[in-house]
Amino acid sequence: MAPSYLHLRIRGRGLAALADEPWVTGRRDSGLDTAVMRAGRSGGFVPQVKHRVIGAPNVCELAATEVAAAIVPRLAVPAHLEGLIVEGPALGGRTISAVVREGRHRDPNIASVLRILRTVADDIAPSLRTSRFVIAS
Repeated sequence: MAPSYLHLRIRGRGLAALADEPWVTGRRDSGLDTAVMRAGRSGGFVPQVKHRVIGAPNVCELAATEVAAAIVPRLAVPAHLEGLIVEGPALGGRTISAVVREGRHRDPNIASVLRILRTVADDIAPSLRTSRFVIAS
């Protein structure tokens, strides 16, 4: 998330465009703090953290004032703040896996859970969906 006036610059220069900008994140050494520091490192700078709050919802609300950039999980961003999301910078992501014993994916209960996981994944990021089953050993 970033102030709207910075979006074009970020799309053109990536995270380096935020090197001199203030940041809001979580408590020191929290997951949110670690994500911001790693993102800065990957962009070649040390983020200037000016604000620390507890929890992604609070980070989103402070970022909504457009006084600082933030990195939060996509699912933490409320619908009314989606306009502050900057598409483009590759920040990594999470993988959600369902491990099912061989042949058990046909069980109606398991099939239902897998179907719901796929539906949620399609709603969030339809272009990233993979439908293959991998047998773990």
